[in-house]
Amino acid sequence: MGKQKALVGVDSVYYALLTADSISAATWQAAVSLPGITEVGVNPNGFVQTLFADNGPALSANGIGEIEVSLKLADLTPVERAVLLGHTRTGGVTKYTGSDISPDVAIGFRTLLSDGSYGYVWLHKGKFAETQETFTTKSEKVDFQLPTLTGKFNVLAFNGEYKRTTRADDPDFVQATADNWFTNGPLGTTDTTAPTVTTVPVDGASTVSVSANIVWTFNEAIQASNATLANFMVVKASDGSVVAGALSLSSGNTVVTFDPTSNLDSSTAYIAIVTTNVHNLAGISLAANNITNFQTQ
Repeated sequence: MGKQKALVGVDSVYYALLTADSISAATWQAAVSLPGITEVGVNPNGFVQTLFADNGPALSANGIGEIEVSLKLADLTPVERAVLLGHTRTGGVTKYTGSDISPDVAIGFRTLLSDGSYGYVWLHKGKFAETQETFTTKSEKVDFQLPTLTGKFNVLAFNGEYKRTTRADDPDFVQATADNWFTNGPLGTTDTTAPTVTTVPVDGASTVSVSANIVWTFNEAIQASNATLANFMVVKASDGSVVAGALSLSSGNTVVTFDPTSNLDSSTAYIAIVTTNVHNLAGISLAANNITNFQTQ
């Protein structure tokens, strides 16, 4: 079966000035919109090299080279140019000197897919440089003269990353991540806390309806790919036999519902289990398997 969508556009470019990058942390100023994007180019110059031994290819290794980034814009205002290229401004005049130093910045943008959904990108750390400018006279036809920013980007000292992306068709995509993509910055929100979960029926319940569903509610979104019958299960306490049923996940990825294929047995003890293979969006798993004991009426 062929692909169902393709990239058809780009918009919503933002830049965020890097304030720190060390082995312990990476931080940026709040992202600032850079409107008017017409083209974004990203070339990490990836390579694969092969070692030959005994007259043949023995092993291969891959890596990336200089990460080249270019932005073509409908316009680049004097203030934007000064910020991104390290120039000073006084009284509406931009001053260019040979000692101007471009700041380290992150670049974020949104891509449009052919089905109307979006993808999101952050490039974490790089500098833009002065580029050639060509000014042509106006002729019979309008010839748009678009400014271009070109630069080199690097990996972060903090975690070795140079880019993060997400797309609406990713199995673990959460709309809240997209909604806050630019406000939360290149690395999103820092989360080192394990998710927690509550269960209905509650642990120790003794008059549960045989037609009841089992519902797990998390305090934050979980990865959708973790919502499987291997991680969420209901078993008979007496012999450990697994109850057949179907799982569903809420739109916010916070509520998992187990709907048994047939009614549970009456006056029977069951155990509902969530395993530590369930993770939040930051990749942090449950601190321990969640066990709920209950009995039907």
